[in-house]
Amino acid sequence: MGVLVHIISDAANNIGVMAAALVIWLAHYEGRFYADPAASMGIAVMILVSALPIESVPSGVELRDVKHDLEKIPQILSTHNLHIWSLNQEKTLATVHVVLSPSSMPNFLDLATVVNECFRAYGVDAVTVQPEVVLSGSESRMELERDILQKSIPKQWLAPPEKLPPAEQLDVHDFPRTSGLLSEKELSITEKSATALVADMGSGSLTAEEVVVAFLKRAILGHQLLNFATEFMADRAISRAKKLDEYFKETGKLVGPLHGVPISVKEHVGIKGLTHNAGFVAWVDEVATEDALLLQYLEKAGAVFHVRTNQPQSLMHLDCTNNVTGITVNPYNRKLSPGGSSGGEGASMGFRCAPLGVGTDIGGSIRAPAAFCGVYGFRPTALRLPTGGAKSASCGQESVKAVIGPLASQCVEDLELFQRAVIDQEPWDVDTSLVPLPWKKIEPTKDITVGIIWDDGIIAPHPPIMRGLQHVKEKLVAAGIKVVDWEPYKHDEGWEIVSALYFPDGAKSQLEVLNASGEPILPLTQWAFKYSRPTALSINENWAFNRRRDEYRDAYQRLMKERGVDFILSPTFNSVAALVGEPQYWNYTAIWNILNLPSSVFPTGLYQDPAIDNLPEYKPRNEEEEREWKKYSQPELYTGAPICLQLSGKPYKDEETLAATKLISEIVLSK
Repeated sequence: MGVLVHIISDAANNIGVMAAALVIWLAHYEGRFYADPAASMGIAVMILVSALPIESVPSGVELRDVKHDLEKIPQILSTHNLHIWSLNQEKTLATVHVVLSPSSMPNFLDLATVVNECFRAYGVDAVTVQPEVVLSGSESRMELERDILQKSIPKQWLAPPEKLPPAEQLDVHDFPRTSGLLSEKELSITEKSATALVADMGSGSLTAEEVVVAFLKRAILGHQLLNFATEFMADRAISRAKKLDEYFKETGKLVGPLHGVPISVKEHVGIKGLTHNAGFVAWVDEVATEDALLLQYLEKAGAVFHVRTNQPQSLMHLDCTNNVTGITVNPYNRKLSPGGSSGGEGASMGFRCAPLGVGTDIGGSIRAPAAFCGVYGFRPTALRLPTGGAKSASCGQESVKAVIGPLASQCVEDLELFQRAVIDQEPWDVDTSLVPLPWKKIEPTKDITVGIIWDDGIIAPHPPIMRGLQHVKEKLVAAGIKVVDWEPYKHDEGWEIVSALYFPDGAKSQLEVLNASGEPILPLTQWAFKYSRPTALSINENWAFNRRRDEYRDAYQRLMKERGVDFILSPTFNSVAALVGEPQYWNYTAIWNILNLPSSVFPTGLYQDPAIDNLPEYKPRNEEEEREWKKYSQPELYTGAPICLQLSGKPYKDEETLAATKLISEIVLSK
């Protein structure tokens, strides 16, 4: 009907114009010229009439009723821009915008079907449904943090998507060299140790600016492939490097032992003026008011901080997943975890995004990432390095002290460089909780006894780890180092103590932060919380566990002395890097936390090979072991994962532990 009215109107307009022309042409009286304005007035009236609405809401349909019914549909938060009109006498159309939460978007097609059925009840034949996503409080906060990350990435150094390896290519650790995206000089720089870089800057053969830029470029490639970063600090890092170069040009001297060394930093270690969320949505807009104390000392030593790295929700996973910045993966096999909780640091070191990184450790959080990603890591004895400024939901928990320490991409010497650069500044003069113990220079010696843990008595290691232990033993024996078997002393009791003390408040402090935003609790967070009791330990119960802890430490130390063992070589984990979301067993690392022994991780130079490391016949001794061995039922899933091991020394013998690690690493990696 509407189309017909328009056609008739147009035809009448044309007829009016022709009639006026004929009158003016054929008539001979003076008033004939008024025919033209008369026709124009008629046409104007026709246009006015045709402009009036002719497609209206069908009779009997109230828009407010339709809106009310639509908003009763589950998952629809609200509606707007609702229009219904009759196209003709037989067809009625409608459009509507529906407001949804992000969690409803995967079900939108099903939701659209329900919306169509609602309109059909009002006689509407066809509907256009436009979804709009509104962010909840927690979701908008997450978007804020993601936006910070995206805006921080220097776009000029992003690799074009077509130059990135396909998703099915799992091993990407050597992509910078094979891609052609970095120059030979940039590759050379990013494959050097921190020790070598400082020497080159001291000789003038490299500038701090070109070192920082090279690592920034490599780190951006790494983030594109591994999702390891939470924020890049490119402008700040380059500005800092230029100042260091100016200082060297003017004085001929280096600022300090870490002059110009790029260092990546775990996100929850605070940097002034930047947010730090520790993997919690509720904290994404909390800003550090000053640099963490450790970073202040590192900066005084000349370090340059260029990228911040990812961590898991709650900081209590041996994995690296949170609701803010998502999942970080392993550079050697992107189906595998980079470890946790310093998983972003593990990926950073494994991809050579920095020569040194800052991690934290309360149950293996430096050592698991180092082991999973084939690099070096060090858990110092507690109270050797300052932890002030590292944000955590469990700050004040004293029974199992968290530590802060280094990861290194290239060598043990860089771990020692990091430790010495901080401790030589006497941080106990500011943080009075620290032990005033200067760093000693220890020369490696073969006059040591190494005890090997082949099995902690709870979960036997998987085949590649056993192969790594055997390989290292053979190398050490051939080099003249005394090696003995070490029978683990009550590691089940050690786990009972440490697991009870991780969450002495029944995880209340963690749950309060999670509940503040309403973010989903991830499976490995729930797994960690189940170690705690449902209610908090009483003061007396906590004291009793502390007493058992101290007695256990003394007994272990006494046993090491009685057996004449200086260092203990052990797995870092019961397997090589776990599949993403699956690392559940902590006690190969947590045992050294409760004992407070300095512990390092080093690569063996071996990698998981399913043709060699196949699944043997094995009868599990308990449910935990059965769970962990089922994970290895398909050895090919772990192809290419680095095989790394852990060396533990005696309390406060950090220097001796690193010296022994350096010696053992050199022996093991020698041809």
